[in-house]
Amino acid sequence: MGCVGISGSHARQLLRLLSGLMHLGNIVLSPKEDGCTVAEGTGAAALSRCCKLLRCAPQHLSTALTQRRIEAGGERISVPASAAAATQA
Repeated sequence: MGCVGISGSHARQLLRLLSGLMHLGNIVLSPKEDGCTVAEGTGAAALSRCCKLLRCAPQHLSTALTQRRIEAGGERISVPASAAAATQA
């Protein structure tokens, strides 16, 4: 990456970001009665690795993946997303 003018520290940050995004694709969601949740085992492990690379809290990312936020008329509400809807988002 040095040949295109990207410094070593920026290259590491880019690779960390790309690795985090790839682990994001490995997160498995499982349906539950009122929405979905991150699946135990491989889904939780991928979530943990993704959060470590992206430097965010697992609870925040899990909520962002499994909840749909609607903003209307100055009001915000969170609605549980189905596994199918969360996977497509």
